[in-house]
Amino acid sequence: MTTTDNNEGFRAMVAQSDLYKNRFEQVVQRVTEIAADEFGIALDRDAIVNLPEARICTISDVGLDAAQVARELAALPAVIKAKANKDLKRDIEAGAASAIASLPKDRAARLTAARAGGFAGGATSTAPKHSADEEAVLLRRALSLGSAKARLDFCRKHGLA
Repeated sequence: MTTTDNNEGFRAMVAQSDLYKNRFEQVVQRVTEIAADEFGIALDRDAIVNLPEARICTISDVGLDAAQVARELAALPAVIKAKANKDLKRDIEAGAASAIASLPKDRAARLTAARAGGFAGGATSTAPKHSADEEAVLLRRALSLGSAKARLDFCRKHGLA
């Protein structure tokens, strides 16, 4: 079973006409600018082909309506998700209890949501870097500690883990 592209006819027309190719390149450039400025996202050509306003402007000699493009972009799932992630990040950074409560309870799901929301990884180590000799001494000292937890704590404290 094969899937068909809803915009096959449009793609064929653009491929066969230099005029349509040039217009489409201009539309792609303008829509990409609008998407970046208004929503902070990058769109690929396939997403732009799916916008009715982009197809209309390519085929006709009508100028691109930026407001209409913005409305069509706002309805795209990628834009909706990016906006939700941006709002959630802003609310969490502001300390909004409702935003924090809306996060998944499962640790893995929370990490996935944080990464999707644009949060950076964990805190970086502030321990100074050690020379190879110093590191060897510290590792020997860590190995002499009794429990695995004590060894791990020691290594973390000295920037080895």
